[in-house]
Amino acid sequence: MRLLLLLLACLCVSPAFSSTQRYSTDALFEQFSRSIFKVRIIDINSGSQSTIGTGFLVEDGSLLATNFHVVSALVNKPNQYRAEIDIAGETHTLEIASFDVVHDLAILQAPNKTILGQALTLSLEPLNKGLTLYSIGNPHDIGMTVVDGTYNGLVTHRFIDSIHFSGAINSGMSGGPTITDRGDVVGINVASSGDQIGFLVPVDKLAKLLANLENKTGKSQTHYDLISQQITQFSEQAINELLQKNWPLEKLANTKVVGQISDSLSCWGDSDDNEDTHLTTVSKGCSNKDYIYINSSFTVGSFEYEYKHFSADSWNSFSFYEYINQFTANARPSNRSHKSHVNNYICQNNVMAATDKTFAKKISYCVRSYKHIKDLYDTFYIATSIDRPKEAMMEHYTLSGVTEASAHQFLERFMESASWQ
Repeated sequence: MRLLLLLLACLCVSPAFSSTQRYSTDALFEQFSRSIFKVRIIDINSGSQSTIGTGFLVEDGSLLATNFHVVSALVNKPNQYRAEIDIAGETHTLEIASFDVVHDLAILQAPNKTILGQALTLSLEPLNKGLTLYSIGNPHDIGMTVVDGTYNGLVTHRFIDSIHFSGAINSGMSGGPTITDRGDVVGINVASSGDQIGFLVPVDKLAKLLANLENKTGKSQTHYDLISQQITQFSEQAINELLQKNWPLEKLANTKVVGQISDSLSCWGDSDDNEDTHLTTVSKGCSNKDYIYINSSFTVGSFEYEYKHFSADSWNSFSFYEYINQFTANARPSNRSHKSHVNNYICQNNVMAATDKTFAKKISYCVRSYKHIKDLYDTFYIATSIDRPKEAMMEHYTLSGVTEASAHQFLERFMESASWQ
């Protein structure tokens, strides 16, 4: 839940650091590392740390910013875990004040709103590509480390904004700040692809979360209600963006299929002419690279669609369609899930006759709801053509974390899109 930020009776709040002075790398670490902490997630039953990350002080110094994925255990199993930081040898237990699950951010606060130290300054000023930045965190729990790297702007082909940082962000640095040589925070460490390719949450997402926390009024929400609200807003915007686009049709063997609908999707293609089996397969598809982390066994927010064309002139039609049936039986949704978070799929099977726009096909459409996050679903669609003896088209898509209305709108549009040439 979100807590009120203002400390009404405190006259000794330290101001955020000044951003007028430039610092060398060692001076940066010396000056600002005292506002950056290792965040420990403690398993209450064993008394041992289960997860570690990094966090830093913001606002008046009573709040600590980190990644949602660092503290997700507190949301999913609040009776089993607690969050701690150490300041000058004293342990402080922190509670979740608010979070933004879409942008992987969380705000922690001591129960008594204790001033924990001096806050870092958030900078919303635009940055130039090539600017040297400094990421601070606790990689692999070896101690606080400063890593220099380069700002390379926002990552393209994404629904969710993230900054490309050319620097070594490692496990344990999640939630730590990336700062300029003035000490201003411009991003929050969130992920790495290795090879000096790191990703940051843009600092404006944190500024918005803090503003929402301060301005919050009315009835408190449960953690899962807030997750549902945030994912619903994200998925509806993403699906609406896709539905409002002109869906380009592209050639795939003897068919026309949907190409790249949006710049927020990445697309690929492949083909295989197997000399041993005399089966030719040509495929094309698109997906987003975003996902929303709920916990280590549950992610949502992924969208993908795919087409495969099969042809085998030397096969008999029975063997050909038996192969197609076996191939499609192995298709699975793309998002990570666990039975503790999702219900079983409920599927409808149907046969769709050929129209002026599409081919005759056998369709399977499956929907599953979430156990804790209300009014959101995963959908899984797969269809294969049934009107040619030695040639077939498979079309498939998955949507995760979508509303019922968005799911139906996408289904109606997708079913009428592909056709024989």
